[in-house]
Amino acid sequence: MLDGLMSDYPFLKMLDEEALAIIERNLVQKKVQAGELLINGEEACWGFSFIKNGVLRVYRLNDEGREVTLYRLRKGDSCFMTVICALAQSNTHAYVRVEEDSELVILPILLFEKYLMNHPVYLQFVFKNLYEKFLSVIQVVENVTFNSIEQRVIDYLKEHSRGGLLYRTHEQIAFDIGSTREVVSRTLKSLERKGKVKLERGKILIKK
Repeated sequence: MLDGLMSDYPFLKMLDEEALAIIERNLVQKKVQAGELLINGEEACWGFSFIKNGVLRVYRLNDEGREVTLYRLRKGDSCFMTVICALAQSNTHAYVRVEEDSELVILPILLFEKYLMNHPVYLQFVFKNLYEKFLSVIQVVENVTFNSIEQRVIDYLKEHSRGGLLYRTHEQIAFDIGSTREVVSRTLKSLERKGKVKLERGKILIKK
């Protein structure tokens, strides 16, 4: 099982044979479906997840109970919140929901702490990965704090569209920019009236 993970998690190659054997014996494979809630925000860390495929969305709830996306996890990623709660020995304080059907390989938290958390090569890998996630969180905070809702929607469309098309629901956009579906829908309607977008069922056409 580990052989299939080493290309995406190269720090595994640096562990000694005894550690690799113990880790492999204790790995748990888990297939999860889109929409499934993996972590509910107040759970203790139950393990380190190697992501073989799929997409997970990590988010927080604001004081009004609205979801605000922090970042997404894909193949080869490491979860910022898992590492933090392991170091602090606290709960995650974040939610993780499956956005696309995913396949995970989970290492129990005690073995993660023993064999990986203090390993120099793993720390090098995770700091690079966490830095990228930290930048994503900072961008979310800056957008919510300094940009108007219209500008946040426009920036989001530019960043995530491919070939002038974006296949996202209004609710998904709202989660990612820290707003509500109703506000995003009104903003997109306004942009459509201005001739900047064309709204179709399940997709948005960005006009030049």
